[in-house]
Amino acid sequence: MDQNITNQTSQDTDFTQFLDQIEKDLVQHIYNNIEKDKLSAIKAKTLAQEFLKLLPAKDKEDLLDKLNKLGQNYEEDRQVYADYAIPFEEEKRQRLLDTMREQIKNGNIEKAIEIAKGGYTNV
Repeated sequence: MDQNITNQTSQDTDFTQFLDQIEKDLVQHIYNNIEKDKLSAIKAKTLAQEFLKLLPAKDKEDLLDKLNKLGQNYEEDRQVYADYAIPFEEEKRQRLLDTMREQIKNGNIEKAIEIAKGGYTNV
């Protein structure tokens, strides 16, 4: 199988798992807040509908951006966003560092510097 196809399939699976986990966590937050009388059934339904309107998302970053915007109106989305944004940013930072290390190993110091400055977005 072509390496690009393998990478894309892996990324698709990773994103699907990420989305599934966010959905489960959001439902759990909604349930908990209904139980504690912090959220009405009507508002919970509206929140679920608003969340579904976010889909499909292009990737993790797009989904988190949309979730963050929705979180301005709903505490439950804000909670889920907070749970996922920090680990996502750390994952992104680690990919950037790995790419820079690889460029340095290959003798491409200038390319590593360009990546560090944010001029290379294919990470």
